[in-house]
Amino acid sequence: MHPENEQSFEDFIAEKQPTNDQERYAVVVYYLEETLKLNPITMNEIGTVFRRTNAWKEPTNLRSGLQNAAFRKLYIDVSNMSNIKITTAGRNFVRRELPHKASK
Repeated sequence: MHPENEQSFEDFIAEKQPTNDQERYAVVVYYLEETLKLNPITMNEIGTVFRRTNAWKEPTNLRSGLQNAAFRKLYIDVSNMSNIKITTAGRNFVRRELPHKASK
């Protein structure tokens, strides 16, 4: 995925360096919503990103992973699985907390 005049998804994940599945889901939804301006975002679009991304394995249970990211970290809103959104907490996390700062 490399939209014209925008950072590619591969470059975006290299910059953000998410370290676990919950962070990966937040990064994917953020990129689809904020960079690609995709609306609505469904499980199909999110699954496609994972399938096309060489750096990550495809999730075995996409629905469960999305729900975990939503309920444990509040990064994404899955109240409507046909219109998945990044939350304010998720947007702030991706913008301001990734990549993780090295501990001293």
